[in-house]
Amino acid sequence: MTDADLLPAGQSPLRAHWLRQLQETVHTRVRTTGPAVESTRLPLQWIAAASEVLEPSGGTGWLATGDAAFSYDPLSSQGIYKALQSGLMAAETIEAVFHGQHDAALDWSLRNRQSFERYLGTRHAYYGLERRWPDSVFWRRRH
Repeated sequence: MTDADLLPAGQSPLRAHWLRQLQETVHTRVRTTGPAVESTRLPLQWIAAASEVLEPSGGTGWLATGDAAFSYDPLSSQGIYKALQSGLMAAETIEAVFHGQHDAALDWSLRNRQSFERYLGTRHAYYGLERRWPDSVFWRRRH
């Protein structure tokens, strides 16, 4: 994981960079060595993994749940948990709407926003604890 502007441009430099980074790992390197990995010619690509929240995440007749409502930094390892939790809470919200609580979808959106704000605070605290790579631009940006 890195920031897009820290990656080399072009497939050949990107592939060389990826293979160098892979060789610096401990556990993943063992599982991904050999000609099959090195000879793969599928194009490498980067995908944004930003932390975001949809606002509003609910309204009259609709709710956004899971990744449609919010996305968490993959380093947090909260994505699957939050998606499952979101599904359960969405079911409760839908039931509340069916029982006449018309503000339930707006409450849903507010709860998502509050939960996301707590996550951002926690993420900031954990990022601040990481000190193994003091020369890393990636980590300096997060401190």
